[in-house]
Amino acid sequence: MKRVPSEITFGYKILEIPTLAEMGIPLAGLSDVVFDSETENWSNPESCWIDRGEPILSYSIINYSNAKKTMFSFMNDPVNTEKYEITAPISGIFTKIYHQRTQEYSLNFDTGLQYQWTKIFGFPVILIPNEEPLPEHHNFYVYDEISSHFYYNFDAILIRDQHSVNPERLRSYIERKESGTRQQYLNWLNEIKQRESSNFRNYKIREISEEDKELVNNIQQLRAKDLQLRNKLAHIARDFGESI
Repeated sequence: MKRVPSEITFGYKILEIPTLAEMGIPLAGLSDVVFDSETENWSNPESCWIDRGEPILSYSIINYSNAKKTMFSFMNDPVNTEKYEITAPISGIFTKIYHQRTQEYSLNFDTGLQYQWTKIFGFPVILIPNEEPLPEHHNFYVYDEISSHFYYNFDAILIRDQHSVNPERLRSYIERKESGTRQQYLNWLNEIKQRESSNFRNYKIREISEEDKELVNNIQQLRAKDLQLRNKLAHIARDFGESI
């Protein structure tokens, strides 16, 4: 990431990077979400600009190599990890909104294990420059691949219950759960099976509103540290925030 080019101007439009659930993948909580290391510095005015095609975040999904335990599983139960990278569909000012649009994402415990339903920060937002071309569509095919991975590896997806020390296969997990929980997972599997890729081919692009208090606060942080951004983003502060 890099600082905002001097010739760039902004209006009020933003693009929200969708969650997996918003892309029709309700098993999102069984993936691990990691922001690209470069985007961690979004609050630094010298590194808040992202070019289209640059990585934003990645999803890692872990599943056992064998759908069922073998007699040797207690000694060696190999797993596979698939990583899916999401890139910026447009260029613009990158920021993160820390209120959450869903509760389906897990924390990275550096153990390869995930808890479902863990609340973490929300997802990226990009402030769109004036005259910016339409978004790239590459990410939509990545979401299709993630959906297929969950569907074809459903039985072997690695999961750890909040109250359990050891991980297990998703199929084993739901089979020992009460009927309501078991049916919920099967419903999610069916949603993925019925998912129509053509229904998930648009990004949410909208204008900043009075409700975007955290986004405006992030913009104000950038303006406070950089005179160039102070001027470029003055209209947002004037309409939705406090003058700096």
